Amino acid sequence: MRATRLLGVVGAFVVLAAACSSGGTPPAVVAAAPHSLTETGGVVATAGNNGLRLLRSDATVVGSPDVGSAVTQPTWSRDGSKLIVSSLRGSVWQVSVIDGTSGEVISSGSSVRPYFFFSWSHDGRRVAALGPGTAGTTLDILDADGKVVADSVVAGGSVYVAWEPDGSDLLIHTDNRLLLVEPDFTVSPLGTVDLGFLAPSWVPKTRNALVLADTATGSDLVMIDIDKRLSDPSSDVTTDFGPTDGVVSVVVAPSGRTAALLHITSASLPDQSQAISTRRGTAARGSDVPVAYAPRSVSTAAVDATTAAVEQLDLSSGDRKPILDGIPFWGEWSPDGERLLVATFDPAKGEGIWSVWEADVVTTLNRWVPTPSFLQRYIAFADQYVEQPRLWAPDGSAFTYAARNADNDDAVFIMDLDASADPIQLDAAAVGFWSPG
Repeated sequence: MRATRLLGVVGAFVVLAAACSSGGTPPAVVAAAPHSLTETGGVVATAGNNGLRLLRSDATVVGSPDVGSAVTQPTWSRDGSKLIVSSLRGSVWQVSVIDGTSGEVISSGSSVRPYFFFSWSHDGRRVAALGPGTAGTTLDILDADGKVVADSVVAGGSVYVAWEPDGSDLLIHTDNRLLLVEPDFTVSPLGTVDLGFLAPSWVPKTRNALVLADTATGSDLVMIDIDKRLSDPSSDVTTDFGPTDGVVSVVVAPSGRTAALLHITSASLPDQSQAISTRRGTAARGSDVPVAYAPRSVSTAAVDATTAAVEQLDLSSGDRKPILDGIPFWGEWSPDGERLLVATFDPAKGEGIWSVWEADVVTTLNRWVPTPSFLQRYIAFADQYVEQPRLWAPDGSAFTYAARNADNDDAVFIMDLDASADPIQLDAAAVGFWSPG
């Protein structure tokens, strides 16, 4: 990080937030309500200027560890056993690791730099940490206690990372270069890539990754073999999934069989009929309506105008089909890969809209206005943050998010997808993320 492809969306949200702070009320936000959700597993870490809290979904407090003020980047290990955060202790930035079960601090100490992003390796042994450096963004590698084991491993104007799901390699996209950081911190070139994406995407159970590549006619989404690229950075792609237009975020499902493509600009899908259900209010949330789509194969159809929609890509057949219209800015698969959570932006009203896609059915949920912290530190770099679980409950029945409430205050909400209810406020905080387990 730090380049962002969502400046228009962020700017519109910022204008709305400024208007609200001058006396207005955010439109279509849900007032805080007595908590009625049952405990669904996992722990939600909420953070902000008031510190850090760990809560279960029934609002039971697991812990309120003292890690200082201005707590940011609460990031769960992939098994949910630990949480790493960045915070201020007086005027000194520090890194703390918290036990996810007890809420107690495992370790805490001053940091090399004020980190603005963390990502745990899948085995929980290391953490990729990004922060400011002399060359722009700098990558350090930390151990499971938050201590630096290798600093300034990679530096560039922007740095985006993805851990290998079934190993310990770290894939890096910095500027227009693709790099691989191996467990001994050897950095190897994997060639150049198109600038139409930010975070690279590993395909689970393989040594393949999805990136964008320049072609004679534009930009294509391609799958590359990492090991072939290690031996020859100019080697051909393994699979070409066809053209894209504009900036694309690629989110691979946990199964590795399918991926979601989020197109970020304003054109709409051509020749597609979509019936998207609506869910508004508590009494009449609408019915789930199957999406009517014309299945399109990458081998027969150009995709030169898919820049304001979400597509599903079958990684085996190469088939691509539209599943949601709009301007998407956050896409995250549920832990079991059955549901896709998407946030789209309504520029006319300056609001976000949550939708969930499952088995060719799209259910549109509530409108919301993000907290300034969630907007500027996370949403602006959403395709990097969804590289590991953030919002979903472990069982995929609910998700959490940070938004302004009816009083225009920062709040963390929970939306229960299996109950006919509005979002419920869990805590007063700037951001909240759910542990994977």
